[in-house]
Amino acid sequence: LPIPPDFYLALAIAAKLDPTLVIAVGSAGSIAGGITAFSLGRWMGGAAMVQRLIAPFKEQGEEFVNRFGVLSVILAALTPIPFSIVCVLAGMMGMAWRLFLPATLFRIPRIAGYYLLIHIGWTAATSL
Repeated sequence: LPIPPDFYLALAIAAKLDPTLVIAVGSAGSIAGGITAFSLGRWMGGAAMVQRLIAPFKEQGEEFVNRFGVLSVILAALTPIPFSIVCVLAGMMGMAWRLFLPATLFRIPRIAGYYLLIHIGWTAATSL
């Protein structure tokens, strides 16, 4: 989705949902999105639609994936680098599934960490 998971985390915090459930579902959804993006890149990477979607990021993204390999997916999983775009490019460039899948699991600490940061900010803002 074009909306980052941080938005959904903020909504869940505002709604006072169970943190464990929010982190689990947020992580699972983000990992599933990465796998879907990878698959899209792998099987439809040559399609005009996919080429148009990633055109603004393709040159820099391919350079990033070529330079860092599976570490590019880990970095995108942990940072604000567009995770889905890196996953599409990893699929298009033929990254091995056995390397890609474990790298997506780095979304879990990212989601948990951002949840914590957003929660701290929300608590501070609402207690004023």
